[in-house]
Amino acid sequence: MDLFDKYCQKTVRVISKSHDLKSTKENPVTHANFLIDFDDLKFDQITDPQTLAYVLHLAVEHRDIITLHAHKVIVINSKEFFKLY
Repeated sequence: MDLFDKYCQKTVRVISKSHDLKSTKENPVTHANFLIDFDDLKFDQITDPQTLAYVLHLAVEHRDIITLHAHKVIVINSKEFFKLY
């Protein structure tokens, strides 16, 4: 999980930096759209209990930020994921 954790932390930094660069007094950035692409992920990668627990932990930990700033969350290339249902 260390590598995935670093990836998540880097993603937060990139989003924050982008927000700061794009936002102006005249045109403040208040929301973001998130695109989650599951392309090339295998079923066992997506459904691994440790991975799911970690992602859910992150979502709960950052619930306030997500609720405040996420305008849309779009999941694409998710056919493997939806084989669960």
